[in-house]
Amino acid sequence: MMAMMATGQEIKRIYLECNAGDFENMYENYDEEIFIPVLITYEGTTWQDVRLRLRGDSSKEYPKKSLKAVFDGEPFVQGETELNFNADYKDISYMRSLLSSRVFNEAGIPCAAIEHVLLYLNGSFFGIYLLTQDVDIQFLLMHGFTGNGNLYKAALDGACLSIYDNIYYHWEKKQDDTPFRDDLAELIHNLNFTENDDFFDFVYNTFDYDRLLTLLAMNMLLANGSTYYHNYFLYHETENPGKWFMFPWDLDLTFSAYTKWYPFHSSSGYWTPDNPLHERSLIDDQVFADIKTRISDLAGTVFNPERLFPVTDSLHDLLLPYILLDTTDKVEDIAMWEEYIDANRDFITGRYSHLIYQVNHCPRNFTLDKTEGYHTPEESVQFSWEASVDPNGLPVTYNLYISMDQSFEDSTTLVVTGLTANQYTSGPLENEGRYFWKVEATNNSFNIEGFDTYNPLYISKGIPPLVINEINYKSAPETDAEDWVEFFNPLDTVVSLAGWYFMDDDDAHKFIFPAGAFIEPQGYLVLCRDTSMFFQHYADTMNVSGNMDFGLKSEGEMIRLYHPTGYLVDMLTYRSEFPWPGTPNGLGPTLELINPELDNALALSWDASAGNGTPCRKNSVYIPGSGSDYRPDPLISVSPNPFVHLTHVLFELAGHQTVRVIVYNAAGLKIMEQKRLSGPGKQCISLDMQAFPAGIYYISVDAEHTSAGTIKVLKTGR
Repeated sequence: MMAMMATGQEIKRIYLECNAGDFENMYENYDEEIFIPVLITYEGTTWQDVRLRLRGDSSKEYPKKSLKAVFDGEPFVQGETELNFNADYKDISYMRSLLSSRVFNEAGIPCAAIEHVLLYLNGSFFGIYLLTQDVDIQFLLMHGFTGNGNLYKAALDGACLSIYDNIYYHWEKKQDDTPFRDDLAELIHNLNFTENDDFFDFVYNTFDYDRLLTLLAMNMLLANGSTYYHNYFLYHETENPGKWFMFPWDLDLTFSAYTKWYPFHSSSGYWTPDNPLHERSLIDDQVFADIKTRISDLAGTVFNPERLFPVTDSLHDLLLPYILLDTTDKVEDIAMWEEYIDANRDFITGRYSHLIYQVNHCPRNFTLDKTEGYHTPEESVQFSWEASVDPNGLPVTYNLYISMDQSFEDSTTLVVTGLTANQYTSGPLENEGRYFWKVEATNNSFNIEGFDTYNPLYISKGIPPLVINEINYKSAPETDAEDWVEFFNPLDTVVSLAGWYFMDDDDAHKFIFPAGAFIEPQGYLVLCRDTSMFFQHYADTMNVSGNMDFGLKSEGEMIRLYHPTGYLVDMLTYRSEFPWPGTPNGLGPTLELINPELDNALALSWDASAGNGTPCRKNSVYIPGSGSDYRPDPLISVSPNPFVHLTHVLFELAGHQTVRVIVYNAAGLKIMEQKRLSGPGKQCISLDMQAFPAGIYYISVDAEHTSAGTIKVLKTGR
């Protein structure tokens, strides 16, 4: 799309024409997504079918705002359907994004191309902007990808690849609007739960390892502190070679933004979890050694004064005539602007030596052991973590922080310093609620916080194990009661629901149960989107709450139930396709749990109801007995189960038939299929699943004249 500016190249001028009142309204109401019609003219050509909106997150509050133009008709010069005009308000030098884009691309990391442009609004000069290439299908094709994989944007703070990511809220799927992100969910799970001894093999086989090393090393060289918790893309090339790639984005907070002393090991702010890809790469000996080698390689090739000073000089000469014409930026005078350019040059000169000094003298990254479940106010709490080591053999001690304030700065914060062991037992934490804790290793010169600094610890007198027991996500037209969810109380005591809350996959969708809401012992409560419509069809239902101001998706989605402390009590992602029952999707039945003791995150624990559901009554598909002992009685068998790489599917046929053995992952996506003509009698088909990660799978056997059934299997990976 756009090439790096060469010395003496003319800066582009782009002209916008729109209704002045519309533009002012869009600027004033920056917290709303408002599109306005606009004409765009460049080099004598005018594009008419274009919409303009503000772009960015917190940057929308700044006096100078970023813009996005969407071309609904004829695309722009080189086929672009969207143009990003970045204000980079916090970058007084106007250079950080462009310099970062240059070094990433020169190092072999696909990165949005960037160039300066002059924008004119309704005939008057409006400002200097950075025209930033969109990361889309065209971008992928330009960089040699098929474009047929899945492209995800880390769109909001909290897109950290952590176990706390909401992949439907923090992440944006760019190429289509299909709701499920199974490959992303699997990646996040494996990044967090792969054993330490297997982490190098996992990263090497999952990512384009060479490019990943370059990206991690370059982020450290650039002091790219505004990434890993948002501001990057992930692309899964699902065809050969099936690897994951990370692309940088929104690079204005690089170079001098965080100074040349920015800690190389930092991956997030205190308000978000740490990023396991970055953190665990620094913990793993092999990956960390490879990163250090790559840092030195980059400093000798693309990140040094000899390569970058001519670019800063060229950009200085290019922008100088226009700097004082822009009245909405932070530049007060030329001297101020040049001071910030000099800060970038100083960063280029000194960053590598400061970075290597940190790497060689800072204690190593280490892992904290997460606290599971919850503790009562009377219990002591044990905290533990893996040991950190000093690269030069110096003694390492630890500081432990416990607080109800995530920033560890309020009066509830407890600090224990000078610990020599990698564990500590605290006295009871008497106040009910959510706490956070972190551990800092120090050698008295450098401090480093363990992974993860975002560690919720729940203190409560008791958190009842309520169960999501029945779901009506799409009624039949003739029995439309609107959406509703039923909860079951397995205890022999009444549970007050005051302050509990229910959410779907959007963190902005939240229903808080009012004071007085409760569930009887062994009883039920139904939460409705519309109580009046619900009672038209279920008039005798006794314990009903509502109205929630959001509905449930017919194709399926994640739903969650939380205790008032913030503790996640129950969560599942239902679907309308195999292996989930399909008839609850608008044909009348609801989705019912077979037994409340079963794992309701698994499809085989659910069935379609008889009739139109059983709100506040025992489910029509209920099977008595212990959920831990109950298993479906499949017509096929698998041996071994669990298995490591190879398992054998056993079944019996009455005659010669074409048989299909299909393997689905836990999300219901087909990942393998074998077809063959088999004779009568007992049959065995062997499946080699070495290429697939450990986890739960479903194996289905279908023949021409009979369906033998489906069985759940577990691949252990060891």
